[in-house]
Amino acid sequence: MSELIKEYRNDDITVVWYPAKCTQSQCCFKAYKEVFDPSRKPWIQLDKGATAEIIKTVEACPSGALSYYFNKATDAKTVENPPMRVKLSQAGSVKIEGTFLFIDEKGNEQLIENETIAICRCEKSLKMPYCDGMHKTLEAWKKLQKPV
Repeated sequence: MSELIKEYRNDDITVVWYPAKCTQSQCCFKAYKEVFDPSRKPWIQLDKGATAEIIKTVEACPSGALSYYFNKATDAKTVENPPMRVKLSQAGSVKIEGTFLFIDEKGNEQLIENETIAICRCEKSLKMPYCDGMHKTLEAWKKLQKPV
C-alpha cells in the first residue's frame, strides 16, 4: 500500500502534506488559520493567504508532514549544496531537514534527500525512531503548553 500524499497549489508554490507524518501539533492552523483550517474541505486553501506567510508556516511544521516546492524553477533561490537544518523543539522532536544519511540504532542506513523527518526524543513514540506526537501525553510537555 502506498503512502497517502496530498498536494495543494497556488500560482507560486505547491504545499505537500504527508498525513502519516503529521503529529497533530496544530502549529499550522494556530499560526495561519486562514490557510490551514481542519474544519474546512480541503483543509489547506492556499488562495486564502500570502505565499511568504504560507512558506513560513510550512517551514515551522515540527513533524515534517508539510513541505513545499516552487512551481517554477526560477522562483526558487537555489543553492548548490544547501545546508542541512536541525531544529530542537522545546519538549518534542528533533526536526532534520535536507539531504543526509540517516543511520538507525541497528546500523541501517537510509539516504534522505531533500526531505524532513522528526526524530523522537521522549522515547514514547509508537513509530520509533520517528516522532508520532506521543510527547503530548507527558506532563512536562503539558506544563510547557500552559500560559504563564
